[in-house]
Amino acid sequence: MYGRNGTGDSRPIAVLVGATGSGKTSMAVDLTGWLRERGVSIEIVGADARQIYRSLSIGTAKPTLREQESVPYHMLDVAEPDETFNAVLYAEEARRCVEEIYGRGAFPLVVGGSGLYIRALIEGLFEGPGADFDFRSWLEKWADREGNEALHRRLSDCDPAAASKVHPNDRKRLIRALEVFEATGRPISELRAEASPVGFTRTFYLGIEWPPEIHAGRIEERVRKMLARGMGDEASWLSTANLTEARSFEGLGYGDALALHRGEIALEECVERICRLHRHYAKRQRTWFGKIDDVFWLEPAEAEWSSLVETAGEAMRAYYHSPPTLAVQSDKESGAG
Repeated sequence: MYGRNGTGDSRPIAVLVGATGSGKTSMAVDLTGWLRERGVSIEIVGADARQIYRSLSIGTAKPTLREQESVPYHMLDVAEPDETFNAVLYAEEARRCVEEIYGRGAFPLVVGGSGLYIRALIEGLFEGPGADFDFRSWLEKWADREGNEALHRRLSDCDPAAASKVHPNDRKRLIRALEVFEATGRPISELRAEASPVGFTRTFYLGIEWPPEIHAGRIEERVRKMLARGMGDEASWLSTANLTEARSFEGLGYGDALALHRGEIALEECVERICRLHRHYAKRQRTWFGKIDDVFWLEPAEAEWSSLVETAGEAMRAYYHSPPTLAVQSDKESGAG
């Protein structure tokens, strides 16, 4: 049930994952309350690539002030909208938060939808040599002619272990692996294996999963609320501040919300555009999280929310107070949830 990554930090840390609009924040807040009533102190560490930006609360679906006041919540509003924040910076900041949480005698619960940010914190990131932009450009042009499959075959020839873990259409990761081999003459899989482990060895993963048709409805409801609450104003502020090229503006739907704010598109067209972006993103998230071993999946469509909170809470309480050898059965194995 626990994710393992070799040697490293064996202290307990739980991670709640799920696609955008799945209810991660609500579940996290309810879980921490349930556990607090039973004497277990929990603090939440956000893992969202957009909620780290200050002043952008509506379009990023940031936890409400009431939710933030109900439980200590970290890794929100840690960067200015004009900053370029990345997974390496996130891991450094989040790790400091986690250490402080342990120091207060509490346990961390990482909550978010950014698979890369979660991986950076839990497993650590192998940075490798710097970018070779000339070689990258050459590979990009070659892949444009020959296709991504050619990149994958090339990587399979020099690093089959890495190729087996990268989808043939994931051009960015394929090029990075080839770039590292070109620069070092060694497979990136070997270099990663030799790198000093900086992650956690015994992570407890929970996840929220909805049937696609129900999830699509939740996404539409969320998008309409975002627009009604002023997402267009946030987008306009970013535009006025000349930040439409900033990483913060890349948040799902800000460009369309700006177009609506300016009267360039109608409301329903805007809703459909943003919903489409969210659905595609949710599909990528489900693929990413589906590759994590032994997730304790919660299925709100199949059980009452309060029952899921109790089921997840009991599992987390057992995990936080368990020795490293304890194995917790997943809900799909046990039939719970």
